[in-house]
Amino acid sequence: MTNVSAQEAKKKFDSYADFCVKFNSVVNVSRASGNIVILSEEDYLGLIATRELERAGMVDIILEGKNSAREECVRSDWDLQ
Repeated sequence: MTNVSAQEAKKKFDSYADFCVKFNSVVNVSRASGNIVILSEEDYLGLIATRELERAGMVDIILEGKNSAREECVRSDWDLQ
């Protein structure tokens, strides 16, 4: 994570925004009233999707399935090739 002051972020906002998008990185902007972060929309949407899975209780189900033996899994009609 890159840390910059609010003044630096303001001067070079386009560069920091491009950096976040291109490298999936996060920029922490320090401000007197509290810090903020700049991240790509892709990263933001990923965080939101993960949070929604957590709220729905799906994380435990997914981990349980991941740790299950293949023989214990139920075959679906989905074409997973």
